[in-house]
Amino acid sequence: MKIKILSLRKSDSRNIQVIESDYLKRLKKYTSVELIDIKRSKINDLSLRGYKKDTQKILSYLSKDTYSVLLSDDGREFSSCEFAKFIKTCMHKGIRTMIFIIGGPTGLSKEIKEKVHYKMSLSRMTFPHRLARLILIEALYRSFDIIHGGPYNK
Repeated sequence: MKIKILSLRKSDSRNIQVIESDYLKRLKKYTSVELIDIKRSKINDLSLRGYKKDTQKILSYLSKDTYSVLLSDDGREFSSCEFAKFIKTCMHKGIRTMIFIIGGPTGLSKEIKEKVHYKMSLSRMTFPHRLARLILIEALYRSFDIIHGGPYNK
């Protein structure tokens, strides 16, 4: 299975990038992960026009061949073992590519929320998108390690 993580972002944090790289390197033995950064509309352009532009950028990555998961505050929360089971179930269903979508500070359009296959939540707390992506990458590594019987979760 291939994993894609799409995030609507504006800036970069070098410190988080170093940690992400470490987990992405570890994940390579289980799956390939592609990070897709979409530059979001400027805060002062969060008019309807800017919002629609961001929506169209995200929708262009959703296809019938890709299982889409939206990180959302109203999504399902998982324990690590439950998330591993979810990933394993998706693999057994023959899903070849999963795309996880992380929105920006203004959230995502109703159109995107209705188009995704699944909604999940990392926590009831809110995180900056960069930190949310790091948490997701770590959770994916932990899940694949659980699936393959590795020692990381012990």
